Amino acid sequence: MNREQLIHTDGAVPSIFFPPGKPRKGGTCEFSTRKCRSRCPSDCQSTNVERGVLKLFKETPASELVVRLYDELLDGGKLFLQWFAWGDCPRSMTEKIVFLMLELKKKGVVQCGFTRNRPLWNKVCGAIRLALTVEKMSQVEALCAVGVVAVPNYKTGCVSIYRSLHTKTAHKLKHPYSTGECGGGWVTWGETSCTDAPVEALFEQNCILCHKNQRGCFTVTPATREVFEVVDNARGELQ
Repeated sequence: MNREQLIHTDGAVPSIFFPPGKPRKGGTCEFSTRKCRSRCPSDCQSTNVERGVLKLFKETPASELVVRLYDELLDGGKLFLQWFAWGDCPRSMTEKIVFLMLELKKKGVVQCGFTRNRPLWNKVCGAIRLALTVEKMSQVEALCAVGVVAVPNYKTGCVSIYRSLHTKTAHKLKHPYSTGECGGGWVTWGETSCTDAPVEALFEQNCILCHKNQRGCFTVTPATREVFEVVDNARGELQ
């Protein structure tokens, strides 16, 4: 008997899709802003698949979820997982998702994604490349000294990725913490929709390529080199 899949693909990237939107409407975006919800490409409408995945995550014991997620990744040939391609981690599931992320890391799974759940991010930002999404640039400097931070541009549909450089000359740069712009599915490499970013710094939404080339969320800086491990045993799976 076939079991319902936990992982689906975002392009070529194995991903977790939860229902978008406010929890009182069945969504998981508990920490979202009004602007975020109003500009969400999903229109905050969920599918049966997304609702089914969320139900499985809630009802299945965490240890069993680790096994199932890992087996699905092995079956797909990629030890790589993007969290929250849609939706987010609601407060009530924070500890369970933290457990899953850290256990999958032990198994050599490369992980990334975006969240607005600050408690979740605080617990895993030193272990995986999970970006905390914020609305204001004034929040970036302090936060990106801790982990990866993302700021959405609602006009262009792309996301600026930030991580502290921890260098003596960083204060002289116009954007001292920027590591590039993610297309987020609306723009692709070479387009100039993100007018604030040089074309060469605008990355298509392909997390596996960014990991392979150590760019965007996976940029290696003096700060990230100290915190993150490069998962060499998974690189063969990511070609």
